Amino acid sequence: MLTVLIVLLGATLVIAGLGWERLSGVAMSVSDYVLMLVAVTLALGVGFGLMALLFYSSREGYDDAPKWDVSSADQREPGSQQPATPANAVQTR
Repeated sequence: MLTVLIVLLGATLVIAGLGWERLSGVAMSVSDYVLMLVAVTLALGVGFGLMALLFYSSREGYDDAPKWDVSSADQREPGSQQPATPANAVQTR
């Protein structure tokens, strides 16, 4: 697996290097650099924000499977074969 990742990284660097060489004569204005900086900043902000939400939800237990307390909601008559469903169960945290 690590070998595949290293090969992909190498291929990406080669393609980026070729693109850099072919576009080296293209002039960029100040507004192009500003827009590129804004785009990169927004992309990183979205990525960091989503990762923060992922870690927060994981630590707070929002990603855990629900735990159902069927003993308090079990209203069956003795001898009934119908099991208690999560619809009439009480969810606990």
